[in-house]
Amino acid sequence: MYLFETRLGEHFKPRQKARTPTPKAAAKPPPKSGEVVKGRDSRFCLAPAGDSVNCDLNLNVKFRSSFEKFRLEVEDAYARWTTKKIAQMLVNNFQGNLKKLHDEMVDSKLRDNSSIVLVASLKYRMSNGAWIVVDSSLRQWRSA
Repeated sequence: MYLFETRLGEHFKPRQKARTPTPKAAAKPPPKSGEVVKGRDSRFCLAPAGDSVNCDLNLNVKFRSSFEKFRLEVEDAYARWTTKKIAQMLVNNFQGNLKKLHDEMVDSKLRDNSSIVLVASLKYRMSNGAWIVVDSSLRQWRSA
């Protein structure tokens, strides 16, 4: 703010512009409790407990003998339930466990393009009016 003198000898102080508050987004509902099916995948969520919701996922994935290609398949499966960026973050978090499961699948002599089901857990948490995925873990796999 600057003070300056007008010709009449008065001090003039410009007024501050009124700031308009930014509109807040409406709170999003939690993930639907019960079973939800998308294509061949399914998700079962419990009712929200405070600010978190736990869900079980059954993800249909094509097996790939190359770990990197298999990892991309798993990312795509997670991206059907979350955003691509969150799916990449989740898969990076449990990459060691995913590698162990992949080695186990290779040892059981699965062929490329075989359909398998990955059973995983997904944890949602309320943050600023939105439900975001904060954690996931793989539990087991089975042939489809």
